[in-house]
Amino acid sequence: MICTPASGIQLSFLYLSLYLTALGTEGLKSSVFGFGLDQFDDTDPEERPQMSNFFNWFFFFISLGSLCSVTILVYIQDNLGRDWGYCIIACAIVIGLVVFLSGTKRYRFKKLVGSPLTQIVAVFVAAWRKKHLKLPSDLSSLFNIVQRWQQQQQHARNHTRQTLHAGN
Repeated sequence: MICTPASGIQLSFLYLSLYLTALGTEGLKSSVFGFGLDQFDDTDPEERPQMSNFFNWFFFFISLGSLCSVTILVYIQDNLGRDWGYCIIACAIVIGLVVFLSGTKRYRFKKLVGSPLTQIVAVFVAAWRKKHLKLPSDLSSLFNIVQRWQQQQQHARNHTRQTLHAGN
């Protein structure tokens, strides 16, 4: 059986659907990411490790869901039919919604201070105004992200060495 080529309207609908899916997916991920960040107090030493664990598990399950959608669901749709695949997806969405809504009373809601767009514009304006400034002679007064990253890597290596030699 030879497939007929898609018309211009069908291709336009396909591309629009793909772009809207990508936009919706990334909008959801960034919103959930920020909402998850609001659930932790980064000044509390007990909650800081929990925040890291949350994001590790968040991205793990995002990746696991993506893997399942392109393997298991494709297999089910090819062998059992598309209705089974869509039913599984709908059930997963309903379960996720129920789990999310069941925790509504326990969520922390941080009040927004000003507009995020205003803050972004303020950063660009400040950077533009300071573009002619010279670096200070004492660079230790600057925030050095590379140095902080190296310290974290050294800390991680020390813990790895302790784990490797713990049995000796």
